[in-house]
Amino acid sequence: MHHHRLVLNGPPPAVARLVDDLRAAGAEGITREPPVRLVWTTAHASAVEALCARHRRVVVGVERFETLGAELERLVVCGREATVLERRAFADEELAPLGPEALRRVALGVAAMPVALGSGLAGTALDDALLVGPALGRLCAAAGDPLAVERPPRAAVDAIRALAAVALTVGANASAPASDAELAFERSWRLAQAAAFAAQDAWWARPDDDDWPEWLMFLLSCAAGVVESCAACLHRPPPDVKSLIAEHHATADEQLDHAAGLLTIVTLQALTLFDDDAHPGRGRTQ
Repeated sequence: MHHHRLVLNGPPPAVARLVDDLRAAGAEGITREPPVRLVWTTAHASAVEALCARHRRVVVGVERFETLGAELERLVVCGREATVLERRAFADEELAPLGPEALRRVALGVAAMPVALGSGLAGTALDDALLVGPALGRLCAAAGDPLAVERPPRAAVDAIRALAAVALTVGANASAPASDAELAFERSWRLAQAAAFAAQDAWWARPDDDDWPEWLMFLLSCAAGVVESCAACLHRPPPDVKSLIAEHHATADEQLDHAAGLLTIVTLQALTLFDDDAHPGRGRTQ
């Protein structure tokens, strides 16, 4: 499937007609005030160009990617004309991949997890921290004695998958999505990006790739990093200091986005190594 985020500009009547056609085709609105934004999931990437060909007075900015695809594409469509502005690969394709088929199964399993939205604290960083905390606690409780087994118990693998789904939501929240539809778009985009990075040798190769205690410690460290970044978002500097930091360093929101992305990458890697369901023919861990 192909995921699109659309920004519409043009005469209001023409924009309204295109919005009606997009909604009839399954698109979901994000904003109604200009510029109008929608998200749309289609079986074919060219669906946007085909529809816009009938609405030549509307200029459409498009961000799109394929489910677990390798790149993000940005383009402008006006009538029958489409101009590609950027194709950005998520990761270096020259590096050795980590079990691409197993990784894809793992990522699709994470995508199928129910979306946890927190306790309703208006999307604050505290809400994000309270999402991560219980998911991390369930992993700690399910891990048992990691030194007593070579592979994690099934409950721990399930907890890692749930932690990955939470990390996706926290990363998506950092972009302040305006609707549930845009949140779903942001989560799908971050999952594709994380899967591309997770596959790369530079991100996962270590002396003991299947050392469960080492991986568990790495997961705990990354999850703690997300909570620490949430705390930094709650204690923001004065506006003038914030502007100086933003000019030369990553902002607190950018650091949170990065920490959530790293946690997503590491959970995908751990699942690829330890989730027996990702490897047909391998016995399941009890």
